[in-house]
Amino acid sequence: MSKTLFIMFYFPPFERVGGRRWAKHIKYLQRQNMDFVVLAGDYTGYSPWINDIETYKNKIERIPVTVYYPYYKQKLPNGIFDKIRWKWSYYSTKRAEENYPGNFWDDSRGYEDMFLKKARDIIKREGISHVCMSVGPFSYSGVLPKLKKEFKHLKISLDCRDYWNDGLDAISENKKEYELIKQQKVLNAVDLVLAPNSEMCRYFEQQFKKSTYLLPHCIDEEFQNISTEVNNNYKKDISFLYGGSLYNGMEKYILQLVELLKEIENSGMKACLKIRTMQPGYAAQLKKNDINVEVKPLLPVNEFIQLALGVDILLLFRPDWSPNGFSSKFYEAIALRKPIVYFGPNGEVDQFIKSNKLGFSMNEHTVKEMAKRIIDNKTSGSIPDRTFLLSEHTFEFQTKKLVDLWNTYYNFEN
Repeated sequence: MSKTLFIMFYFPPFERVGGRRWAKHIKYLQRQNMDFVVLAGDYTGYSPWINDIETYKNKIERIPVTVYYPYYKQKLPNGIFDKIRWKWSYYSTKRAEENYPGNFWDDSRGYEDMFLKKARDIIKREGISHVCMSVGPFSYSGVLPKLKKEFKHLKISLDCRDYWNDGLDAISENKKEYELIKQQKVLNAVDLVLAPNSEMCRYFEQQFKKSTYLLPHCIDEEFQNISTEVNNNYKKDISFLYGGSLYNGMEKYILQLVELLKEIENSGMKACLKIRTMQPGYAAQLKKNDINVEVKPLLPVNEFIQLALGVDILLLFRPDWSPNGFSSKFYEAIALRKPIVYFGPNGEVDQFIKSNKLGFSMNEHTVKEMAKRIIDNKTSGSIPDRTFLLSEHTFEFQTKKLVDLWNTYYNFEN
């Protein structure tokens, strides 16, 4: 029987969403009696998904890591000594960035050797026959060609949550070439690429001739069988909620949201916006407009569910570079049986919402039309379609499919 080593740079208690996907999949893989070890970055602090690793925490081995965030990016200087420190941070970082051959801002930069040494030890000690690594970040995946060369029996799966070349337009051509060459070396060592959407699968199949498997984002136990009663009490206010990451480059969608809230107010209703995120960068843009907005950090999952059940509308944002990204929070919004208002590019997500009557898309209506539809729907309750089935979008269901795929593809059962 195969034994798998999962290698994850981001993993709870890492506070952002990067480690969530595999923290949950591995929880269900354990319930499938899979034999495994996890090698992950070591973090302090709180993660909303820390409970997901509780049942297998004795199978996790850690490497101390620090997500680099220089002082000059943390705050503006205040006072003479702070200005000196800020300038030193800025210029020393720029110098280091210039001297680094690839993407300096990859969080796993500099940790490849540490992960390689630890992975070698685990493979030898535990008799590992399968390695599954999740990226981004990407730099530390340089361990895979070295492991493949040393342990020729290894089967390697690479879970690509993002594209390697995302953000590379901001670096020089030489640095970009360095990253793309490294990507090719890593993919040459990989037997199977996992990706969260069909667009990414097609990309790896066509550009790199790799075998791929669609492993979509999912919802977990806490979002299943939620008691969601329809509230027909008509109040002269409409509350909106967004929970999750707010990516760079979404200013136009934030502006659309502001205009929508103002239009609702002009229609004689009160509009209230609540945001729960670890990236409050748009808070200032929202607050400078004359709207009722509250921006706070992410909540533990159960607390967020209770907050969401008390609002009228759930917001969903997609950046222009990811029109087909079916995120976990998308399926979580469906599970809450609230109307979804979508801000983002046309794509598969946009079409899915419309075709399944799960919400409204700003691509389909003017701000004035959208405001009217939202107000009318508060009374009619015709959106969303509350009969939409989520059974195939759960971690439990998709993890079982993944086990079957691995057993067949790698012939693990023989």
